[in-house]
Amino acid sequence: MAKLINGNGNLAIYAEEDADWYASIFGNQTSITGIGNQFAYSLLDANTIGVEDGVIITKEGRRIQLNANEIDEFEIPNGSQGTTNYYIIGYRLITDETSAQTCETFVELMDNGTDTIPEGSFREGDDSVDVSLYRVKQEDLTITAVTLLLPKVGAMSAMANDIATLNTNLTDKAGLPDYDNKTAITGLAVGSNSYTPSESGYVTARALSSSNVLTISAIYYGSNFDTPIASSITTSSGVDAIVTVPVLKGKTYNLFFAGNSTIDANFVPFLN
Repeated sequence: MAKLINGNGNLAIYAEEDADWYASIFGNQTSITGIGNQFAYSLLDANTIGVEDGVIITKEGRRIQLNANEIDEFEIPNGSQGTTNYYIIGYRLITDETSAQTCETFVELMDNGTDTIPEGSFREGDDSVDVSLYRVKQEDLTITAVTLLLPKVGAMSAMANDIATLNTNLTDKAGLPDYDNKTAITGLAVGSNSYTPSESGYVTARALSSSNVLTISAIYYGSNFDTPIASSITTSSGVDAIVTVPVLKGKTYNLFFAGNSTIDANFVPFLN
């Protein structure tokens, strides 16, 4: 039966209940949060890796915390000349014979540089959960690479600000031409010219002569963007004319320049 977790009639909140709350916030992905030094590593000596403070939230909402000004040490076994070894270091969450759950460090020798350790799941009945933190490469006697295996997530407020900024950019710029990054369409001649853009954007073209027709045909619309129409503009004596039309990636267009028009056409991408 459901119960009110944070009501005054509930005398205790259990670890698995607290974990479910964190999992609902951080999602189904084990990650390092944005607090402290985020488990930054350093080589303390030829065989010892130290990691600094931080907080990890597992995919099931379990919270692993290394307090400020504390360092956990991981001892890598001695290597030997002519060999390359790979290790994974991290934290193992275990359930002992009294059902108490605790955290300890581990160092595991791997068969190669791509093998992983399954994380496991308390919810599915496993007695332990392995959180892989770094992959360590040891060549001969020396540690040559330490690669982080967990993503980092920022503070929720920072993520909200990033999303708001992204939405503003999309709203302000969607569909607008980026004239600063236009590129000339080369190889054009008076008459018909076949043109297939490699990305969606705009074609802008100028007609600089009197009483000429500048036409760009096969402008697509419709639910499947498969219905062509034509867009054209006619210049008058002494008047420069510009036509700008949207074009879709992979669609073929006919750029038609009539009479003795001076040809000047460019592809203009969308604003990012």
